[in-house]
Amino acid sequence: MTKLLTLAATLLFATTALAQNNNNVYKLRTTVENVYGVQEIENGNYTDGIRKLNAQLARTTVMTKQAPLHTNLCVAHIAIGNLEAAQTHCAKAVDQSGNKSIALNNLAVLNCLENKATLCVENFERSVAANKLNRFSSNNLTLANTRLQISKN
Repeated sequence: MTKLLTLAATLLFATTALAQNNNNVYKLRTTVENVYGVQEIENGNYTDGIRKLNAQLARTTVMTKQAPLHTNLCVAHIAIGNLEAAQTHCAKAVDQSGNKSIALNNLAVLNCLENKATLCVENFERSVAANKLNRFSSNNLTLANTRLQISKN
């Protein structure tokens, strides 16, 4: 089970909810694997999800089994605004993941939130290149390119 999570670029820095126009938000993605704690993340119960994912991560030594845990922890930490922890988990997800497209998409969203516009676009491009059928990354890339062009004008 996977679920797209939407996140406005200003979500973490403002008290407003998600933008009304769904075309103005970046989309995060949890893993395809139904790992312990992912349902909590998808349901917005980030504290419990993070606790469960960290417990599972502590018991898992195989990197390929750790990758989906890091991916979901990346999403959860972005959602709660803990960008330092998100950076760690996003980077590990990219390094360890067989499905780099999802991991790169989430890392790109983090880069966008940290105002690293060029890196944001580059990681969305890498995500799309890793899976050309990945519509959420393609849509995120279009949005990031548009925002980058507007910022240059």
